[in-house]
Amino acid sequence: RMYTVTVATCNLSQWALDFEGNYQRIRQSIVVAKAKGARYRLGPELETTGYGCEDHFNEDDTYHMSWELIGRILMDEDLTNDIIVDLGAPVLHNSVPYNCRVWLYNRKIIMIRPKRYLANDGNYREGRWFNSWNRERIVEDHWLPPRVQNITGQLRAPFGDCIVVTLDSMLGVETCEELFTPNSPHINLFLQGCEIVGNGSASHHELRKLHTRVGLMQNATCKSGGLYLYANQQGCDGGRLYFDGSCMIWMNGKLLAQGSQFSVKDVEVVTATVNLDDVRSFRATTISRGDQASRSKDIPKIPIDFSVTVKNASLDRAPSVPIDLKYLSPSEEIAYGPACWLWDYLRRSGLGGFFLPLSGGADSSATAAIIGSMCQLVMKEIKENHNLEIARDVEKILYKNNPAVRTQQTGKYLERKKMEKSVGRHHEAEELQLPEGFPEDARELAGEIFFTCYMGTTNSSKETRNRASDLAAEIGSTHFNATIDDIVESFLSTFTNKVHHSHKNKPTVAQKIENIHKNAESGAGGEDKSKNNEDNNQSTDQKKEGSLAQFRPRFKSQGGTTTENLALQNIQARSRMVLSYLLSQLLLWTKGREGSLLVLGSANVDEALRGYMTKYDCSSADLNPIGGISKIDLKLFLHWAARNLGYSSLDAVVEAAPTAELEPITESYTQTDEEDMGMTYAELSEFGRLRKIDRCG
Repeated sequence: RMYTVTVATCNLSQWALDFEGNYQRIRQSIVVAKAKGARYRLGPELETTGYGCEDHFNEDDTYHMSWELIGRILMDEDLTNDIIVDLGAPVLHNSVPYNCRVWLYNRKIIMIRPKRYLANDGNYREGRWFNSWNRERIVEDHWLPPRVQNITGQLRAPFGDCIVVTLDSMLGVETCEELFTPNSPHINLFLQGCEIVGNGSASHHELRKLHTRVGLMQNATCKSGGLYLYANQQGCDGGRLYFDGSCMIWMNGKLLAQGSQFSVKDVEVVTATVNLDDVRSFRATTISRGDQASRSKDIPKIPIDFSVTVKNASLDRAPSVPIDLKYLSPSEEIAYGPACWLWDYLRRSGLGGFFLPLSGGADSSATAAIIGSMCQLVMKEIKENHNLEIARDVEKILYKNNPAVRTQQTGKYLERKKMEKSVGRHHEAEELQLPEGFPEDARELAGEIFFTCYMGTTNSSKETRNRASDLAAEIGSTHFNATIDDIVESFLSTFTNKVHHSHKNKPTVAQKIENIHKNAESGAGGEDKSKNNEDNNQSTDQKKEGSLAQFRPRFKSQGGTTTENLALQNIQARSRMVLSYLLSQLLLWTKGREGSLLVLGSANVDEALRGYMTKYDCSSADLNPIGGISKIDLKLFLHWAARNLGYSSLDAVVEAAPTAELEPITESYTQTDEEDMGMTYAELSEFGRLRKIDRCG
């Protein structure tokens, strides 16, 4: 006979303070886990409130609403029956805020475990809102809110550093950052006999970061043996970070299940079935581990009358076999990570799409390709996986502010149609019945929600204009060509006229100082002499009246100074962003839709490090999806996208020398980024690595 346990972990797209939506997603994950036979379900960190609530964690109402959500789960007669539900939630204990794991079973709260080590570096500031639990191996009574008391019949629940003992196993938990600490809690949990350890996390995406997580989990279970579950938030919950899922289940150093790293789905549950005897035999064969375990300090235990294992006489739930770990290449991470983040941001913003100034250069082309990737992911989820929720999100974006259009679709929009298929036996498959006019593919979706414009000047080339048009056509964006010379000229004319008139009849500071010295040398009265000199200066200025050439800035190639040269370049770049915001507010109106667009920037991390950018140009948009990516990685991504996303025009973009096209092209001079910076992008990327990763200053 064989006794096995099925465990479940998940990726959830939780939104900060969206308590109703968070409840529905938590509930769905529990339902799916139970349907797969799971006896333990692990969820992400702070899943009841959303991780990114920031200073809202200082508000009592946030904790109250979190308990309301937990109460709703407990009130459901079936959700917590015969399964341990491990939730991430904030808890006020003795008026002290903690980041906690709340364990539910059979409509009871069996344990509340506060986070012992907080994330306080990099992008994280947990110490601003929570306290760490420093009382190792101490458990106290936590008095539950009256509403929860009425539901569970409990006055209090155990709170502190403890583990749960079932009739046939022991389970423990750690939270996110604790996995990354030198003396991680899972070490003592495994030594104390815990066979199952869960880690509810909210870990954001960085290029190549998944390798670090995987190494830590594999190492933990390889040395100590045991079953380790990892859950993560997936998506953008309203801030700058994207949480990249990758929920996993490890046992004895081998991977049993892995969720997606990037996805537009709101809920993803993965499970594994194991024979805990495999954990026990693995540990028994390592004598040194047993020696350390026999000397480990006791951790308080919370007993419950429940067996996590079930008799599996018919082997209908055979133990899961190890699988190969799936890593995405950096180019794939760039294609999918920012794309999913942008999709989450768009559907939560209530706006109608994106606007991008598309220059035909590498940075803006990479940003456009990411939007194209987003459209492909969305339509694949609708067409191939029949995802009703994603289709409804598209509907909201396209028709939210158009009641007449939505009324026409009433009764027929996104109806589920059950169809029978024969694959050995009949079973039901669900297919979405999409209305007439709904986008058929990624290009049609891009045409509705993605707007691009090439904003050229006399300094722009035909090559960049063509590259921008070709890429827009491949992606399917609604594209425009515009010339902004008149806008730039209006700024320069205003400057020239105003400066000319402000200088008219007025001596310069240098002239005034010279007059003072002359008056002192002659011994004449300063006032009268100065007045005479002012009259002389006025006479000189009057000779120049009608000619504004002295106040007309020139490019360096035309004999101007560095100051003039930079000013002339910057006014072109800034004019583009001003025009971008005008277009973002009016383009939907031209298509009979209300609302506005999110303006996308395209400034890479190397340029920000070097300071090679114009303030309030493409570096100052609503969103900048490539702001944390180096030029070297972007070029690799463009090559990948040309072959894997179907945007072949990107090959020409990569081959072209990076140039801002802000200075006139002459026979002897063509502006390039690397010449302007005085270094190559490869060198700049290396400087960035040394500064950030190697901390070399």
